Amino acid sequence: MPGTKQGRRDRKVSSQSSTNSCEDGPSSQHVVYPSIPLSPSPTQRLSLAIALNKKVIADTDESSLLEGDLGPIIFPTSIFCITANTIISRIDESFYDFDDRKWMYYPDFSRIPGCEKRASATADFFTKFTRICWLLYSDKRHSLPSVPRRWCVTESPRLRSDGSTVTPFGMALAEDGPEDLQWGDILCDLQIEEAAENMPDAIERLTTGAAQVFATQEHRLFHLGLALAGDTYQLTYFDRAGRVLSGIYNVHKHSVLFVRFIMGLTLLDKSFAGLDPSVIFRDGRRFL
Repeated sequence: MPGTKQGRRDRKVSSQSSTNSCEDGPSSQHVVYPSIPLSPSPTQRLSLAIALNKKVIADTDESSLLEGDLGPIIFPTSIFCITANTIISRIDESFYDFDDRKWMYYPDFSRIPGCEKRASATADFFTKFTRICWLLYSDKRHSLPSVPRRWCVTESPRLRSDGSTVTPFGMALAEDGPEDLQWGDILCDLQIEEAAENMPDAIERLTTGAAQVFATQEHRLFHLGLALAGDTYQLTYFDRAGRVLSGIYNVHKHSVLFVRFIMGLTLLDKSFAGLDPSVIFRDGRRFL
């Protein structure tokens, strides 16, 4: 009804929706995303595949480019069969408060003691929301990845521009299945900071992750990283020439773009995460 909270929400989402170029159709894949609650996976400890020089980190920081619309450029609305607006409109209000524009289950880092617990809570939120997106795509019979993808807690050494090394807890996106993740399995690297003002520290650490990904995945055209700092987030795009940064957005207020990031990384072909689709692997060998 127009006067109800539901009616207000429907009008708000409807006014934001855009045309989607995909058509409904039967999917040739019948993959079921793991049920909730998922069994918690152990923290994945990633060793450095290559040694880095602090100059690499410093030069990357100094030569970074800022592209405020990086997110929409990488994940435009037209590539999705269901828009982010539609996904949000289908979410239960206990998951997202439409009046206050706030994720109800997004962790408040200031209230969670310990870096590992913050990373675990964030991975749980991302995994739950990924399942929501997956099931909505599945209900419409849209094509999905042949293997579900999952967010895992990681612990890995990161070189800083001053030459020091830290070993923070973060997250990584990988295909579900491997119990012992390696850098060669990582689809997206994610670093977390408790407060928004510490965003540069998370961005700096993502440079180490990108170097490890490129060193172990020769079929990479580019690599995406995501930094979370307090209630803000920033997307990073790496290729073998350097780094491009998106603008800094609020997780709650810029929810549509946030959802688009998660959908793009978890629902689409891996080429959208930077892998070269012309290269395939068989028995450890590469073929074009």
